[in-house]
Amino acid sequence: MDSAIDFLRNWLPRGRRDDGSEAAQALHDWLDGMREAPPEEIAASLAKRLTAMVAMQGNLHMRIRLLDTFDDVAQELLPLLEREIETASLPFSPRTQLRALAADNLLKALAAGYGNVATSIEMRRLAEGLAPLVQHALQRAIASLRRRQLLAYRAYAMPSAASWQQLHEIYRAAARLDLLGPARSGPQIEHLYVSTLLIAYADPGKFVRTELDALLDCATRASGLVRLRHKAQFNELKPGAPLFVVTPGEAGPGKPLVRIRDAGKGDCLYLDCSELAATIRSDIGAKTRLDMPHEWLLPNASLSMLRSLSAMWGAQPTRRFSRMRFKPRADLVIGMLDVTLFLNGAAYRRRRDDGSKRGPSSPAVSEWALVDESPDGFGVRYVRGDIAAVEVGDVVALRPRESSQVQICLVKRVSNAGQARFEIGLQNLSPHALVVDLPGRKEGAHPKGILLPRMPILGNAAGLLSQPGSVPDGLELRYPTGGTTVVLRLAQRLDGNSQLDFHLLTPV
Repeated sequence: MDSAIDFLRNWLPRGRRDDGSEAAQALHDWLDGMREAPPEEIAASLAKRLTAMVAMQGNLHMRIRLLDTFDDVAQELLPLLEREIETASLPFSPRTQLRALAADNLLKALAAGYGNVATSIEMRRLAEGLAPLVQHALQRAIASLRRRQLLAYRAYAMPSAASWQQLHEIYRAAARLDLLGPARSGPQIEHLYVSTLLIAYADPGKFVRTELDALLDCATRASGLVRLRHKAQFNELKPGAPLFVVTPGEAGPGKPLVRIRDAGKGDCLYLDCSELAATIRSDIGAKTRLDMPHEWLLPNASLSMLRSLSAMWGAQPTRRFSRMRFKPRADLVIGMLDVTLFLNGAAYRRRRDDGSKRGPSSPAVSEWALVDESPDGFGVRYVRGDIAAVEVGDVVALRPRESSQVQICLVKRVSNAGQARFEIGLQNLSPHALVVDLPGRKEGAHPKGILLPRMPILGNAAGLLSQPGSVPDGLELRYPTGGTTVVLRLAQRLDGNSQLDFHLLTPV
């Protein structure tokens, strides 16, 4: 990072304060002070000064060179900030919010700076003679926007409408100037644009945040199999083909064709994912059958990720039930440890005790509003209380205020719009659960598991929730019911994350 900052320092003229160079001297002093500053402070300072420093340059080539230098500094700063953001507990602390805002503002300033240079060239009718320069500016602008969108997803947040509008406008500008083809270096603008849309279509809120880099890799590899169509080609598309539509003035990534009215009218852009969907189905079949060798499109994707991408990029409807909207309150406990503590007694104590001071063996209980419900799940919004870290795949115990029954759920989606609107989508596994001891590998306390004797969502099959790696192969559990004892054996792992394994059990 020092080399990039040194370049910025050397860029500025030095002189005496009486010859009008006070502003330049102030910038030198600022850059000197950046060497030992924390990453978020450097990012915030660069974002604040970038626009003014670039505007000082009258030469377009020098503007691009200066922007590239700012971009180089950003490439060194952002990975650290991104890692901290995607691993921070939600809702964010004030410090994490400042870091996320600093990174977002820097990417926003870079995208705007590159976009302004490209617009300036196009308005002066210089694009034909400076085609490589404007292509470079548009390429860097759209790459900055893609990274900005990913930054929002790392916080389970939604990208802004303005950033989507800017993304679509940059793509349209590149199309007008016939600059969508191969660049001198780096990916094509069209592939950057398509991969950004594919990430959004995959619904990042349904993935663990640490899987986002794998999702980016999948979208980048898949972008070459998506065909962009226009209104004149609409009739060439096959009925039922997996299509997404970006309408004029779109303030989002677009929607599946089946959700768009009058999609054949107007200047719409169609993303035909037919070839992509077929290739992913081939990958799923090969991975299921353990076919080797196989020419993988997405070699780094797990089977569960492939199935999710097949559904989302295949433009298949994923909601099986309509939602019933209402807002009663519920108590929520998140995470394997707290849920086992909750089930071992705290779930059944008087609710007036929930607000009392937590002891070392007390779970963190928070209050949530149930904003919608379907036969297999809930949508809940945070209201108040002690909330632990939450990720997709975590186990949750939900106790509606008007009921004493505890529902055991898995987190399937997270949406973070700040402290005032933090929501999670839950898949309801079972209203019946008990804590069981699992075989210990060493002397001492046995690890705990949560036995789900009947899961309606899986045809009343039994399941087991446990900490990763704590369940030995061939495990058998005995469950007394109806005057007899049922022996349940470990069958297969169905889901989970770095904190949890979800196994299916079958009767012996």
